[in-house]
Amino acid sequence: MAINAMKHPFTGMDIEIIAPHEPGVYGLYDHNSEIIFYGYSKHSIKVRLRSHLSGAEGSYTRNAVYFNFEICSNPDKREQNLIEEFEHTYGRLPKYNVF
Repeated sequence: MAINAMKHPFTGMDIEIIAPHEPGVYGLYDHNSEIIFYGYSKHSIKVRLRSHLSGAEGSYTRNAVYFNFEICSNPDKREQNLIEEFEHTYGRLPKYNVF
């Protein structure tokens, strides 16, 4: 099941106010609210989102428009499940989860 949480603007202010310091998964979305990347953090979702916004994770996700997240105890497995579900549903990976 996809991350079932409200999408927030992918801005520094929104990341600071909304994103948690807990481990979990997150989704990055384009201007059409379509998922472009699923990621995870074993320590802090907030830190990883900051890193994406700054371009430190690569320029590809820096231009996301929205984000959402889910706190979980096994984020690497949850990310894998999200990507597999997306691929099963759409026959492809999210735009920037190409390995």
